[in-house]
Amino acid sequence: MKFKKMTDEHIQLDVEKINGYLSAIETMNIADNIGVEYAFINLPQKLTLLQSIENNVANIYPGTIIANWHISLEEVNEHQLVDSLNTWFFCFGKAVTLKNELPALCAGFMDLLKQLVYTPAIYRVTMIPPVWYATDWETFAFDTDNGFFLLEFNFDT
Repeated sequence: MKFKKMTDEHIQLDVEKINGYLSAIETMNIADNIGVEYAFINLPQKLTLLQSIENNVANIYPGTIIANWHISLEEVNEHQLVDSLNTWFFCFGKAVTLKNELPALCAGFMDLLKQLVYTPAIYRVTMIPPVWYATDWETFAFDTDNGFFLLEFNFDT
């Protein structure tokens, strides 16, 4: 099977589809005094994936000193990503009780993701953000033939 790069419009539609899926999962994770946020974004193209991530952070938090975030990348495999998905998808609220009833939720998400991030290199983004960032988070970056992408999970109490 030969890969053909997607158009920008098709990429944007797939990003929106993935975010819709994540929004539904956020809803299942609603709990008292916990704000859950899951997002998938198409990163601006820079020379490297790390530069794209740093640029994204700088755009979201103007005036921040990127060096203070100590952003780095650790390559992970698909199995490690799926393990994290299982943790974040069934973290809080009603989702905790639905874990055994919805085992295909992660597989469905991976199917959506694979349509866009065809044969990606997957990285866990490690960073030390400012204390106001979130209570807990996990971020993955994808280096694909369709561009650079970021998958973020976080919650705040």
